[in-house]
Amino acid sequence: MMKIVFRCSHCETINEIPSEFQYRLCKRCSTLITYDLGESILCEDKNDDGCLEFMQSNTLSAELAEKFFLLADKHTEQISLIIERHENLSSSFLDMPAASLPDTILLLLRKNSTETFDELVRHCKFFDINLKKMEQIIKRMKNEGMVYHPKGWLIRLI
Repeated sequence: MMKIVFRCSHCETINEIPSEFQYRLCKRCSTLITYDLGESILCEDKNDDGCLEFMQSNTLSAELAEKFFLLADKHTEQISLIIERHENLSSSFLDMPAASLPDTILLLLRKNSTETFDELVRHCKFFDINLKKMEQIIKRMKNEGMVYHPKGWLIRLI
């Protein structure tokens, strides 16, 4: 399975995600993040191109940062194609009653058939819920014990 290894833009922790997903919660700070060009590398498996070394470090030392960004520069075209493929995915429109933002997200989670952040983000865009607000609501729901994320790119109701 192809993996993307990237830095959290908030706390700089190294994260990974299968290439078929775009969004995840950072394993350290729980910020909703995605990978960007120049900040991500593509790995066939965890041992590819030293991915295991990056993942074990959690954050990049100066030496590892140099290696990481050299690889990131080489992988920009591949990452760009993956990002473009994600942006072209569509989602079905859900007919839902008017509700507060937390209630809307709760309803979306109940209808989230794949339990992925990607699907939740696509649905939130239909309801003009921006990523920052969605992230705040998800963090609150997580703290209140309403949701959990078994993997960084999955979210489930408890």
